[in-house]
Amino acid sequence: MQVEKMEKTAGREGKILRRERRQIVLKSEWLMEERMAVREEKENVQNWADEVKVKVEEVEVKGEEVERVRAQLAKEKELTEGKIRKMEKEKERLRKARKEVERNRVWMERERMEINRLGQESMLKRWRDEDSLANQAKLLDIKNREIEKREKAIADKEWMRKELERRKEEREALVNERQRLLSMGRCTPLLFTLRPPRGTPLQQV
Repeated sequence: MQVEKMEKTAGREGKILRRERRQIVLKSEWLMEERMAVREEKENVQNWADEVKVKVEEVEVKGEEVERVRAQLAKEKELTEGKIRKMEKEKERLRKARKEVERNRVWMERERMEINRLGQESMLKRWRDEDSLANQAKLLDIKNREIEKREKAIADKEWMRKELERRKEEREALVNERQRLLSMGRCTPLLFTLRPPRGTPLQQV
């Protein structure tokens, strides 16, 4: 009776985890720069989940599975940290680009003041100079808006990294709890699977 109750509890926890996974996938769809990659990852995760569901009744958990899962989580963490370092470099590059835009704005303002001071030039030449500066200002405004969009995309990636960290902590807590119950002899061994790293085919336990 107690084993059945624990199995039902584990089933409910599995449903909760799958529901949370779907919510995370739906939230990630609005990422601008990673839209296609996230969509492809969603399909891979769904296919992986279907395969796991088919193999649940065919496979038994083994002791070394926990070590393999930890190694996968460590590899995924290393990949995530690499992405974070890349995003930090991108932020620094965008910051320098923004400073360059600001310097150009200051330069244009000085040029405008200089043109106004040199009132001895012909009216036609002043108009041409002002039109040229206005066109440059428009181009700089367009470039500034593109920079702001890229900064927003980087902030979205930062949110996704935190979401991945939270999911990994929950999975590791499940692994530890399952091992504790097995060591106490209070739980029938069940299949225990976790999502493999991106690009890793589904492996049978």
